[in-house]
Amino acid sequence: MWSISILLLLSSVCIAYSDAQKLKEADFRVGMLKVGDDFDLDSVTKEFSPPTQIETLFQTHRTPSPETSYVFHFDSIVIDVEHGAIRTIEFTSLRLSTHRSVRIGDSADEVRSAYGKPSKEDWLGCPSGLSYFGKNSTLGLTFCISEGRVVRIFVGWGGT
Repeated sequence: MWSISILLLLSSVCIAYSDAQKLKEADFRVGMLKVGDDFDLDSVTKEFSPPTQIETLFQTHRTPSPETSYVFHFDSIVIDVEHGAIRTIEFTSLRLSTHRSVRIGDSADEVRSAYGKPSKEDWLGCPSGLSYFGKNSTLGLTFCISEGRVVRIFVGWGGT
């Protein structure tokens, strides 16, 4: 009896992990932006408009020495930059989409059709969410769902 329960548990973990394996490097791209790429404020400003707010954060817990990171707020997109590289991209813009063409306003079923079974089905700050993770369980995509539709998309580190 225990062995069947353990096999079922392991198979569900493997299914979630195998869906997560389907995420490719291109899945972490949103338009001209890609998680891990160097951040170029001038290029982003030309594409989206000047930032409406810039936050400076000190990340003492991430490195042996204190490190400064920045959060750039643009109209309908927020970009977190650490060590000069894009760490996260969060957007509500109707003109942007994920690499697999999911955009704001799409249904939860369209997200599942594009990405498969989610690794996790909740997200803080959203009525519900569909999260997908790559090989590293903290790098992924999360779709915030409200009334059955995507209202916000998060791409990057810490998408849990």
